This record gives sequence, C-alpha cells and structure tokens, in this order.
Amino acid sequence: MRSINDFFTGSVMARLVTSTLLFFALFKLPIGYYKFLRWIVFSAAIYTAYISFIKNKQMNFGSWIFAMIAILFNPIIPFYMGKNAWAIADLLVGIIFCGSIYLIREGNPLNK
Repeated sequence: MRSINDFFTGSVMARLVTSTLLFFALFKLPIGYYKFLRWIVFSAAIYTAYISFIKNKQMNFGSWIFAMIAILFNPIIPFYMGKNAWAIADLLVGIIFCGSIYLIREGNPLNK
C-alpha cells in the first residue's frame, strides 16, 4: 500500500499532470496545445522509462512501454495519425500513465 508521501515524488506528480493533460486532449483544442502536449508526454515517458529501468536494473515491460510512448509522441520527428487515432492514443496513454503510478515506484527522497 502506498503512503501519501509516495505521491509527492517527482515522477508521480509528472505522471499525474501528464495523464490529466492527455485527458484534456480529448476535447477540441488549438493545435498549439497538442504540440505542447507532445513535449510533455515525450519528457514524462522518457523519465518514467528511466525510473523503471533503474529500479529493475534492466529493460523490463514498463521500460519498453514508455520508450514506445516516447517514440509515438516524439516532437522532433513527429508521428502523424488521424484525429480519431490520436484521441484513442491519448486516452490509452493517459490510462497507462495513471496505472504506472501504482506499478512503477520511485523511492521518496524525503524518506531517506
């Protein structure tokens, strides 16, 4: 069971914010929001993949999933899909980020 202090780690807050932004992307918003969202999801996915890799000291399922999310949302070399496909991707990736809060744990520096 996670304590309340576990929710104040950097990665948990980043994943909560990222999943919230992904769920907001389901509404019709200006194109600038989606460009901004690519950078946020890309950064959070790389950070989460890194935490998963470091915690397990090897590439595992979490590392691979978040590496693929980073590739999909890569803002430098964008991956193009239709609006409906992006809506599904935003929803699924938002759910994955929410679920990762419980599955990929980071040590809290306040507990050291």
